[in-house]
Formats: sequence, structure tokens, C-alpha cells
Amino acid sequence: MDNNEHYILNEKYRPNTLDGYVCSEEMYTKIETWIKEQTIPHLGLFSKSPGSGKTTLAKILIKNIDCDYLYLNAADKRSMDDIREEILPFVSTMSFKDAPKIVILDEFTSTLQNSQILLLNIIETYSKSTRFILTGNYPERLIEPLRSRLEEYELKPPSKNAVYLHIVNILKKEKIKASKEDLVSLINSHYPDIRKIINTCQKHTSGDSLSLPSNISTDEEIENKIIFKLKKPNKDTWKEIRVIIAENNISNFDSLYRRLYSQLDDYSNGNSGLLTVIINEHIVYQNQLLDKEICFMSCISKIIESNKPQVL
Repeated sequence: MDNNEHYILNEKYRPNTLDGYVCSEEMYTKIETWIKEQTIPHLGLFSKSPGSGKTTLAKILIKNIDCDYLYLNAADKRSMDDIREEILPFVSTMSFKDAPKIVILDEFTSTLQNSQILLLNIIETYSKSTRFILTGNYPERLIEPLRSRLEEYELKPPSKNAVYLHIVNILKKEKIKASKEDLVSLINSHYPDIRKIINTCQKHTSGDSLSLPSNISTDEEIENKIIFKLKKPNKDTWKEIRVIIAENNISNFDSLYRRLYSQLDDYSNGNSGLLTVIINEHIVYQNQLLDKEICFMSCISKIIESNKPQVL
């Protein structure tokens, strides 16, 4: 594999045009119309699955509509000061292009309510000259008045077969050899997170060959391992869970928190109420922190510390 500026395969093969974007026929027609008309409504591009193409679609729109645009990763830029200092100067200046300006707020659904209220006011004030694209995995976290201003779309992942053909095409262009069995195993493990599938391919490529470890785990298997450790805790439980997280390169913890909550009865020793509070607090904390892994391991530490059998 060439060591060039496009060494990150996921970015190298991110499509810049609608032709390279995999989506439903209905969604394709919508995007085609927006590009033809050179304008969009305020958009909410949402998906329950990371790596489903939300950011890719937003970037296709700004690259194919002749507009001034601003892109912000709201996971990093989500405070009221960020919105005032980054967005307000952009939307309040005149554009010399015919199309409305576009502001992309990527992963905005983790933004706190006070910032959402400020953004709502900006959208209402500058709606004639600027369109907003909000992306994220949890639209239910947005305040209702903000959601009502958006034309919402739930982006569903392509089929496993479409993902397989996409990965085969990438590996062929990179001249990387891979067995069908390895690719099927990889897709079954991480579907529908296409980004994670591509990144895992790159991680396990040596020379011109893809070689997956024999013990590659699905997301469900990883969650099962963590629950099993919590069911039978010992002095090394925290360390063992940390190793599971590190070995599997976990970056999205939302489904792990959900699993911790949904299986409370299996490991809570009668402390379900207390552990629910702990899980909820750390879900809130993670939206305020850059390092999600530290937040999750803090949650695990609290669970282990607090999860002692009740004495009647």
C-alpha cells in the first residue's frame, strides 16, 4: 500500500459525488434534486449506526452545490461560545454566490440544550441566507423546536452484499489480496459500521495481503465479555475490561452503555437503582468529554465499587 497523503483508506475512498454514494433510490432522487436546484432545506441526517454515511452525504452536498460553507465537528465545537464565535460571524456576512450558505454541524446530537437553543435562534434569524445540516446518531436528544425546523432523514445502511462489493473494490484498487472468508467474517463482525470495516482492513493489512486474527470479535461478543466480567467480579475485573476495550479498538460506547443498562438484572446484585444512576451520569459526562474511553472506564470503576450484594 502506498504511503501517501491518502493513507487512511476510509478518507481516500470517501465519495465526492453522488455516483459513488450508496443509498436508497428515494434518497438518491432527493439528493439529485438538491444538487440540480443548487439549494437544500435545513437537514437532519440521522442514523442509529456509526459509519453509515451521514458526514459523507453532507460533504457531497457542499462539494456539488456552489456555495460558501462552514464545517464544524460538534463533538469538539458545541459550547455556546463556539457557536457565537464560529457560526455567527459566518452566517452574518454577505455571500457572493447565488446558492445559500451551508453550515454542517457534524455529530450535533450530543450538544447540550443551551447551545441548541442558541442555534435555534440563529437558524430562525438567518434562514433566508443560510441552510443548516445537522448529523448525529440520537435525534431524540435534540429539543423539539429545533427538530421541527429540520427536514429529517434516517440514513439506513446498505446491504451486507453491497458493503462486501464496496470493500472488494477498495482492496482491488489498493492491490491487496484477501480471502472471501475473511471479508465475510469482517463484515459480519462490524456491520453496519462501514468506516470500522474499512479501518479494520487497513489495520490488518501487511504488505499486499489482508490477514485477520482468528479471534476477531463481533460487537455483541465484546459486550457479552464485559457483562460476563461484571457477573463474576474479582480484583482484576477493571483491568480485564480495559484490555477488552483496548484490544478491540472501541471508539463508540453508546451501545455498551445501553447493554450495561439492559442487562442490569444479570449482574446488579440488587443494586439496579444505584447502577442506573451511575450509567446515566456517565452517558451525560461522555457528551462533555473528548476521551470517551476514560469516561466509560470510570463508569465501570463506579459499577464495580458500588455493586456489592445488599445485606438484609
